[in-house]
Amino acid sequence: PVTSGKTTIAQSVCKQSEQAGANVLSFFISRGDGARNRAGQIVTTLSYQLARCDDGAARLITTASQELRSPTDCPVAIQTERLLVGPLKAYSASSTIPLIIVIDALDEGTDMNEFSEFVDGGGYDMFAALIPLLCQIRCCVKLLVTSRPDPNVQTMLNNIFEAVGCDQRTIFKLHDVEEASVSADIRTFCTQSFADIRQRMFNVPTHWPSDSQIDRLVILSGKLFVYAATVVRYVG
Repeated sequence: PVTSGKTTIAQSVCKQSEQAGANVLSFFISRGDGARNRAGQIVTTLSYQLARCDDGAARLITTASQELRSPTDCPVAIQTERLLVGPLKAYSASSTIPLIIVIDALDEGTDMNEFSEFVDGGGYDMFAALIPLLCQIRCCVKLLVTSRPDPNVQTMLNNIFEAVGCDQRTIFKLHDVEEASVSADIRTFCTQSFADIRQRMFNVPTHWPSDSQIDRLVILSGKLFVYAATVVRYVG
């Protein structure tokens, strides 16, 4: 659902993964933002982030950029292969540091024509190049994609996995998760977020907010992560 807090969860995954010592590449797609809803921009952004966290990957990306001369004018399939797939192979072969790739809100622009434009504009080619690689290397690099249960998104990904002949994905449906499990995650999120606020602000009591106040916030949130996130942002 729109209010289930998929982006909040994606942001939390990024933050917690970094805190755990992983390298994180992320792209948050935004409906109506021409700079944040095209496959080519996803590839170049993730490539730039990868270059910043690994010297070996950076050298390959620099070489590819020079050889392609104008990477953004190349077909997305070529961009993905040269700027992401090759460097990710090198990363997985040389690094022991986990790498998490987060692509949030793949469904943005759920109108059929708009998503068709994303697919035809390189979205299919991007995932068709990435997914076989992830099936091969498995251990070091993981991809998280968030989306509403949009049939266009599901069809695209199903077709790619069928073509690849390898389906290592795990589908996690927020609306199917037990409320107790969601509540535990929301409680963890609130506890950590308020601890961060206490560190940033002066004269905040050590035990603020109280356990009962966090309990109340968890109850009010129900299964909606975004409710708790909105409260935290307002308070902080």
